[in-house]
Amino acid sequence: MDSSKCENKKKKSAKQVHIAFLPDKYQPLVEDDGVDQQQDDNVKKKQDKYKKLRKNMGKAFRYSWKCLVVGLQNLSTAYSMPLGAGATIVPDIQRARAHI
Repeated sequence: MDSSKCENKKKKSAKQVHIAFLPDKYQPLVEDDGVDQQQDDNVKKKQDKYKKLRKNMGKAFRYSWKCLVVGLQNLSTAYSMPLGAGATIVPDIQRARAHI
């Protein structure tokens, strides 16, 4: 009985294919390429604006972070100096600009 099941599975069978003929008045749907192209252009413009915004925000953040760090360094230097020396000696801290 098991051998008959195996034989049935191995037999090749023809598949039925349904063919539909198009009527004479058939008009295929054509999508407007202009609308898709405008949407692609709008998406590209938005991406460019977002990229520019990210770049500018990154620059502003890095600059403000550098100012904060230098300010904290100056504060800590001034705090650690004796009172009499602070009026005559002013530490000059110059940082090399990081090339990013």
